[in-house]
Formats: sequence, C-alpha cells, structure tokens
Amino acid sequence: MNSRNIIIICFLLTGISPVFAQDCAIDVKTEIVAPSPGQNNGSIAFKVDGQSGSRDYLIYSLTTIPKGESPKPAYKFTDLKAGIYEFVVVDKTKTKCTKEVQVKIEAK
Repeated sequence: MNSRNIIIICFLLTGISPVFAQDCAIDVKTEIVAPSPGQNNGSIAFKVDGQSGSRDYLIYSLTTIPKGESPKPAYKFTDLKAGIYEFVVVDKTKTKCTKEVQVKIEAK
C-alpha cells in the first residue's frame, strides 16, 4: 500500500474528506534548511497564510511516513536528506479543502 492510500484511509477514519474543492485557496509557504551532502539533517517548516493559533490546518507528509506507522500531522519535518517531498495540507475550517504541495530540498 503506498503512502497516498494510507493518507486517504487516515482521512476517512478521522472524518476529514481528502476530496479537492474548486473554491478552496490555501496559500502555503515553506522554510527549507538544506542538509549537508549525504546527511539527513535538513528540514522543511510550513506556514499557511490565515493560520490561527488554534492550528486551522493539518499538514501530512506523503513521503516521510516511517514504515509501519500511520501518518501524523506536523508543521515541521526534520531529519531529511536531499530529495523531493510531497505533502497534503488540509484546511480544517472548510469542507473538502485540501492542497498538495511538492517541496524540493537540495544539499548545501
């Protein structure tokens, strides 16, 4: 089972719909710390415009889920090596409002 299927299963279990809506706009910004060559010491931090202190958004990684674990939402992903990472951002305040984000992290 690929990670995208796991994310959809988790959404269904938590009652969040992963269906994309046409009237939904999520402005996502990332802060990247590049890893040293050959190391897993990079990170990606997310900031969503309009995000309140109560965390109106959930961010799930589609590519960094440890084997055998369920995806957990986070706003910062660490211990990353150079590569391309995929995420899904879910707006908890709107029904069917999600956005897929792809982030490329390059070594220093």
